[in-house]
Amino acid sequence: VVVAVIDTGIQLDHPDLAPNIWVNPGEIANNNVDDDNNGFIDDVHGWDFWNWDNDPDDDDSFGHGTHVAGIIGAVINNGIGVSGIAPNVRLMALKVHSSDGRSYSNLIYKALKYAVSNGAQISNNSYGGYGENPKMGALIDAAARVGHVFVSSAGNDENNNDISPAFPASYPNDSIISVGATDQSGQMASFSNYGRDSVDVAAPGRDIFSTITDSSYGWKSGTSMAAPQVTGLVALMRSIEPNLTSSAIREILIETSRPDSRLQNLVVSGGSVDAAAAVRAITQSLIPTT
Repeated sequence: VVVAVIDTGIQLDHPDLAPNIWVNPGEIANNNVDDDNNGFIDDVHGWDFWNWDNDPDDDDSFGHGTHVAGIIGAVINNGIGVSGIAPNVRLMALKVHSSDGRSYSNLIYKALKYAVSNGAQISNNSYGGYGENPKMGALIDAAARVGHVFVSSAGNDENNNDISPAFPASYPNDSIISVGATDQSGQMASFSNYGRDSVDVAAPGRDIFSTITDSSYGWKSGTSMAAPQVTGLVALMRSIEPNLTSSAIREILIETSRPDSRLQNLVVSGGSVDAAAAVRAITQSLIPTT
């Protein structure tokens, strides 16, 4: 399963990530030719939309994209570091942020279009704001029609997204999975946005240990960390049943969430995601009844 990490980039040679970095099957490295005729030259592992070049390495001082990537798909059983939720995933690096975290909606639009056009079945979108872009909403709709699942962080402003929508999490599309963050006790993290009708599920997002730049590891908090927990789970679900629609995946995640009275009025699911239950819901449905 190919997952696009639309973020600050990924440290491509991080020892806990390198084996799982996506390799464009239609491109020959460093020959200065657009071998697959997709409009991008030597895009072997993805693309840097901020600098418009073929090196989507993470230059963010906090290693945000690298941290997200590790949560989704750090290598398992290699004797170092951490293990990702979906340890055999392929991570497509799409850099849309500057080294100090700035970005523009047109860059994100281009990155998502690239992801869908080049075979990413899922994208992780750990960024956001409070301005709606109709063009982006339309692209997410188009991506859903070809089976792409768009996972988005809900935001870190203690905001009720039902009242003041945060985007891209709040675009009205059932292919978007909006994720709030829980803390170690299982309750909604103090910083997390919420919404009984607009934030679909909750997942761990406080003090998450994962890969960062300089081939290192560190702790980070945010709905940026909660979203990739769900992205990794969606990748596991798609690895079992590739034909699951994006809306079906969203419904399974909501229906199999672990009920928690503390989350009842804060997320659609009324609880936190349950990876085992979500996967079991798919595997049991594949077991013959006769």
